[in-house]
Amino acid sequence: MSEIVLNINVDSYNKEGIKTIKGNNNAEIYKLYILKNKRRLNLTGKTIKLGYVMAGTTKGDIIENLNITNAEQGEITFPITNRISKQDGVYSCQLAIYGADGFLEHTATFGLTVEANIFTKIAGEIENSKDFTYIERILEEAKTVSGDLKTNIPVATNLNSSLESNISNARNINTTLADTTEKSKVAATDAIEKKSQLEKSITKAKEFIDGLDESQNIPGIRMELTELQNGLKSNQALEYSGSSISANDTLEGRTEGMRIKGKTLLNIHSKSNYSFATSIPQENYTLSEGQNFCEVTIKKYPSSSYYYINAGTINFDLLKPNQKYTLLAKATDGLYPSVMTGGYEFPLTSGGTSFKNGVATMTTNNLVNGSKGQILYINLNGGATYKQELRDVMIFEGDLSIIPCSYFEGIKSFGEAEQEGDKYKISILSSGKNFFKSYKSKSKGNTSIFNIENDNVTIGTNQSPSWTNASINYGKLKIGSKYTVSCEGFSGGVGDKVLFAVKKYKGRDEVGAYGDINKNSLSLTFTVVDDADIVLRFFVNNTTPINTPTSITYNNIQIVEGIKTNYAPSIIDKKDILISAPLRSVYDVQDIMYEDNGQVKVNRVIGEHLVTGDENFITELRNDYLYGYFTLEGSKAGSGLEAICNQFKYIDGLWNKDNLNVQGKEGFDLSGSNSLSFQLPISKLETADTSGLKKYFKNLYNSNNPVIVYYQLATPTIEIVENCVDIDLDTYQEKTYFNILNSLPGTLDFKVPSNIGSSLQNLAKEVNNIWDVINNLLVPSIVKANGNIAMIKLNNNLK
Repeated sequence: MSEIVLNINVDSYNKEGIKTIKGNNNAEIYKLYILKNKRRLNLTGKTIKLGYVMAGTTKGDIIENLNITNAEQGEITFPITNRISKQDGVYSCQLAIYGADGFLEHTATFGLTVEANIFTKIAGEIENSKDFTYIERILEEAKTVSGDLKTNIPVATNLNSSLESNISNARNINTTLADTTEKSKVAATDAIEKKSQLEKSITKAKEFIDGLDESQNIPGIRMELTELQNGLKSNQALEYSGSSISANDTLEGRTEGMRIKGKTLLNIHSKSNYSFATSIPQENYTLSEGQNFCEVTIKKYPSSSYYYINAGTINFDLLKPNQKYTLLAKATDGLYPSVMTGGYEFPLTSGGTSFKNGVATMTTNNLVNGSKGQILYINLNGGATYKQELRDVMIFEGDLSIIPCSYFEGIKSFGEAEQEGDKYKISILSSGKNFFKSYKSKSKGNTSIFNIENDNVTIGTNQSPSWTNASINYGKLKIGSKYTVSCEGFSGGVGDKVLFAVKKYKGRDEVGAYGDINKNSLSLTFTVVDDADIVLRFFVNNTTPINTPTSITYNNIQIVEGIKTNYAPSIIDKKDILISAPLRSVYDVQDIMYEDNGQVKVNRVIGEHLVTGDENFITELRNDYLYGYFTLEGSKAGSGLEAICNQFKYIDGLWNKDNLNVQGKEGFDLSGSNSLSFQLPISKLETADTSGLKKYFKNLYNSNNPVIVYYQLATPTIEIVENCVDIDLDTYQEKTYFNILNSLPGTLDFKVPSNIGSSLQNLAKEVNNIWDVINNLLVPSIVKANGNIAMIKLNNNLK
């Protein structure tokens, strides 16, 4: 019995789900771990139900009281039984978690796939095939002939008896005798003919059954091996979606139906000078601070002291009440964010999570005490005497499914940071199980030489005994997985020391493997424990002074998931695609790149408008605020989709001055009538009229800080990508990795051919083995299961 671990996030849809085969009954047990905000949910005192329904139908069931096997760790043990696997198909599943009071607290939605059982399908094919029908027809004919034979033999016997009983009266009934004799001859002849037909039918049936051997090709049952493989491939193309994907059980080939989706993010926190605020005497800490950074090491904590980092003024105009925000930064684990009014007086956040691997969250309250000049405060780890660091804080609305790789200000889209001339570059890549060459970036470190050629890395040494280093960044790898980096010996150098090291990019400890150039190999196995970037570092150290700097080459480097395997070259398929504009999104509506009839196209559904101040504004004074709007041509009227703006928060229904929710609020709106409207306090304007509003926007535009609005287009536009006819990527045997190399990635959606049915193929590696399965396993099972078929009846009748 196999055990499978699956993480389920509450209050969201989970892309990973349960997969099993039809008829599975206690062959697999799933360990479901229930997560909330990436942390296991305590299930103490909870009850859990599972509901499932087949897609497109109302067929389903509810399983009550799932088995909670470790409540504190959010663990549920869920065996797969034939209750849930009795019918193949795709199902939608939902866990419902109830509190001790019986009220529903959380739900979690995921998928269930029940695959067809190939042996059941083959048995069905045999039972329904024309060949099996042929056997049945032969046997049915034999049964009929046998019945006729049994009927006619007694007739002949009776006639013969009649003849014998009347022989003494032959002379007197000569006419009757002649007539009776003629009938006897006819009946006997008919019986002989039908006996001959029976024997021929039985012979045909025996020949057919005996012919179920390696030389016999049974249409509809004995598939050729190629057809079997193609069938497995077409039926087992697996779908993937994401920006960094590890696909198992892949075959050599190509992805199918590749689609590249856009992404737009808005960082609402501007660059600021960070500062350390404390009552601790200065001799008790060391400090370095400046624009977008603060580092402090506190040596001693006097009683009743305070200490925090002031991370700059929050853009209050973009804060929404009762809204969750995600913060990204290079930050020491445990630092806790909050927003307060000036002087640490009123809190504007009601909860959140501390930084962990550079990610934290906070949720605003109703913001009734908020105004200008709100501060982002970062509370330090009390009692810690190590260095605590904060750099480059970014704040995004809601949860983040895609994490940008580098800091940016304002609003940015997929491909925008990779501009080349008047084009924007989208970079995607696939690699095999050795993904050494699929790195995102590299750094020369302190060495004068850093070359990467094929799977070899060359590092320069110093003249004096000292270490030099260089590094390669692989981005995020799969949490909980084990990886091994290795090389097959070294060249160059003179008695030098070498080192592999893997570093968590956001300040985690390194793990290393040491050796020297006389070793034939060097390897290092490590486990990914979080979502920080993984950096592979190379170190070399000449042990004695030399007159001329030299270099050392690491040969045949390999990085694989799992334990070390025999070296295989790192193979990659990389595509750099140049398009006219970044791939954008507004929430779940995205620009999409795809292939169509030998052309690569971009379906652009998101428009961008830079407010220049030359628009035909119509304004209205509303007490201390000025409302102004203009018609945004080309926007989709009544789409119901919020637009995104880099300097104003969205306020629905801003046009309605009688709406209490918009009175005295600064923001923007894109109404159903294509009106793009803004409402500003008149204190921001030189004059509280149309001229003053237009001048405000023009000044921002001319100072290279324009107001930018992303919105849904009424009519999408199609861009045909030049010099590109294909965006599908190569896939490789056993394992394929897929990555987007842009600093702000979007999403890849595609299918890959899979050999997940290899267990079935191994049972039938050769066509000559399939007959054995059919003849020795399936046919007897069918005969036994159908005890009333003609063969058994015939055998009984012939005894």
